[in-house]
Amino acid sequence: MDIPTTGGDTQQDQLLDQLVSKWCEQVSVVLTSLRCTFPVGGSGAEKLEHIKEVFINPLVQQRDTDPESAVAAFRFDQLFGGTGLEFHSKLLVLQDLVARLPAPVRGSPSYWIDRCRTHAAPSLMFYFAEVLAGLTEADPTLPASVKLRWSAFSRVMAAAIDRSKRNLAPDPTTGLQAFPHSASGGDKQPLKQHPKGQGETCGDELCPSSVGGVCDIYGEPSEKRLASLNNCPSRKRFVNRERERLGKPALQYPPLTNAQRTMQAGYDQRRAERQASEQATRQPRSNQHAAPVDPWLADFRELAEQFGLEGELTRSQ
Repeated sequence: MDIPTTGGDTQQDQLLDQLVSKWCEQVSVVLTSLRCTFPVGGSGAEKLEHIKEVFINPLVQQRDTDPESAVAAFRFDQLFGGTGLEFHSKLLVLQDLVARLPAPVRGSPSYWIDRCRTHAAPSLMFYFAEVLAGLTEADPTLPASVKLRWSAFSRVMAAAIDRSKRNLAPDPTTGLQAFPHSASGGDKQPLKQHPKGQGETCGDELCPSSVGGVCDIYGEPSEKRLASLNNCPSRKRFVNRERERLGKPALQYPPLTNAQRTMQAGYDQRRAERQASEQATRQPRSNQHAAPVDPWLADFRELAEQFGLEGELTRSQ
């Protein structure tokens, strides 16, 4: 209803008066205050202003007496313990606390988003980067937005939390738990276990099969999908690796465009440099076998570097 709270005509003020009375009919203390303050009437705008001044503003002022302490007491480590929806709700609480801070110490959304990410586990940040990679195909501005906007960060992190919990849940067919990397880090286990049920789909949110399309790993992707995979070298490598592990035919990708060729070359170079650096700094064991690089960490670094999250692994360890 489009009824102004101030400056309305007589009919609008009467409607406002009725709305105020309806709003407060279950709160006896407010009704008593209105009857005592306006014994012979009073406009709807006057009654609404009275309620704000007597009942609402004092609560707001009491709430904002020490907003810094409320933010200091906020448990960042509990943001990620529930579901994606619970994370979203907790993040809204943090947003409200931050909004009540005095302007000189309020900071920017990017500061608080970055602070939240420092409390996320490395495994969760891997899923964050992987979800971001899939959503970036439809929204190329998303990698920048997740660092600047609460809503974009909440959307990606909530999806990452739900995805991580699904992947870490016990397999109902075996009773065993699927982990994103091996316990020892030494073998060549895949990043995830892909169930062969559900009509031969991997169940991955980044896969078209999650919305009824053809699975990247178990199916035969279309030429359009193959061209799209050329735009994400890390995802393309993951799909190729999983298909090879499952004995699926190699995919025939369309020729790379100049931009894709440059992207692939940069990706290959960074990967080679990273592997060389890890090899050079690797400490030999007493049995003379070199300590293997955890494939989960390698995949995380690839996605983190591609989407501007290079510092997340170091800060989270």
